[in-house]
Amino acid sequence: VGLVMPAAAAARDAALALISSARNNTAANTAASSFDATVASFKTFEFQAPIRRWIHIAFVALPEGEPYKFPYADVRLYVDGLYKGVVSNAGMPMPFGTIGGPGRSAFAIDEVRFWTVAKAPVEIWSERDKFLSGREPFLFSYLPLEEGCGTTTADRAAAAVTAGRSTWRLNGTNTTWERQKRPFMCASVSAVRPTVVPPQGGVELT
Repeated sequence: VGLVMPAAAAARDAALALISSARNNTAANTAASSFDATVASFKTFEFQAPIRRWIHIAFVALPEGEPYKFPYADVRLYVDGLYKGVVSNAGMPMPFGTIGGPGRSAFAIDEVRFWTVAKAPVEIWSERDKFLSGREPFLFSYLPLEEGCGTTTADRAAAAVTAGRSTWRLNGTNTTWERQKRPFMCASVSAVRPTVVPPQGGVELT
């Protein structure tokens, strides 16, 4: 588990582009070295997520109750409400309307929440399984990820709707909906024939 700052992510993507466009081995090796150096600079925690089990992950920047300050803050990791470690001076950029990236990751996400204040450990523990209304104080963004189709997802936080940022974009060819594997989950009805359903049934949907 790690944190990737926007500048580092941009440097990584630039190195990937140079690798793809390299016309000789020298250029490819130079770009690969740049990519490796950028990835090595990413801040990481000593934690490996379990396989085939849902967990709640919380990244917390700054002491409890203090307002968020970009970009340099110590970031703590909590898993299922329990403290797992800290990365110093890591920064913690707030969301900017995109989920996913150019890489490939074999995991699923049920929902995402962003808060403008750091949650206390007791709050993380007690609230990790609670449903949100979207109107909670200090809730910056709330993504239930319930659409199941398409390339966007709705931000249900009242603050996001008020600010006019109620839609997020799914980024990357490897970002897909788990529900797309189920028949008819993404289907829509454009017509019903006949318009009046007879007692014996026989309705055609298209």
